[in-house]
Amino acid sequence: MKLAISTIGTIGMLASGAISQYFIDSIAKGSKWSVAFWVLIAVALALFFEFITARFRTKAPQPGPILTALDIKQRPQKILVLTLSTFTSDPPRRSNNEKFEEYFLLYAQSPRWNGWPLFAAIRPHLQTLEHLVLIGTYGPKGSVRQIEAQIKLLREMLSDRVKFYFAAVVAGQIKIIEEDFLNSVRNDGIRADSVTELRACYRKCLEFSAGHDISDSEVCFDITAGPRLIPMAAIAATINKTCTFTLVDTNLLAAGDPQPVSMWDLQVPTELSS
Repeated sequence: MKLAISTIGTIGMLASGAISQYFIDSIAKGSKWSVAFWVLIAVALALFFEFITARFRTKAPQPGPILTALDIKQRPQKILVLTLSTFTSDPPRRSNNEKFEEYFLLYAQSPRWNGWPLFAAIRPHLQTLEHLVLIGTYGPKGSVRQIEAQIKLLREMLSDRVKFYFAAVVAGQIKIIEEDFLNSVRNDGIRADSVTELRACYRKCLEFSAGHDISDSEVCFDITAGPRLIPMAAIAATINKTCTFTLVDTNLLAAGDPQPVSMWDLQVPTELSS
């Protein structure tokens, strides 16, 4: 490309030089063509070659695009995908059958229970949430062992509008399965130490949303729980999508901050999404 630009520029210089020399010779010989005519020709040629080389220059490689996160404050979504943490103790008992918001406000500062980030991640979507997809992690200490108990806990407090689903590996394939089949499907959980399996799971969640006629922009992935491979896999699976992400700041949550959840989407340049 650089060679082409240089060659065109050289041709332009030579052409302009030739015209200038011819113009001088013509004046010396008493040519009938006016000085203005030759000046116009020389200027026109110079501008023409400048235009051509400029077109090439604008197409020359530019510095690479930058992937940035855009803080969007709160944008309630219809689908929330959550990776579960293993509860280390029993949740606080509900004294008066409190619903979700009441329960959270009454007990959320309890330092003895690690389930509050789960509640904090759901809370921004209470008014719009239709589908809650839960991912239990694999292994003897994985959260998949508690998935039934955690669904039961949330089911008692969330609106009947919300439908529960869980991710499972069935015959080597990741499936998003309705809550009703929880006890009839063997679920060993998703390997949280495998970017490949996590990414495949998140992509399956996007297929799930498309199957329910819900756009990518109405899907949120919470990346609070689990190892740090989870946000990497989520971003890799959604790089050309318009999903949002949430992350619960457990320090802010413990301090009683009313907004402990950061929500953002990614500004992905076209060059990266193609």
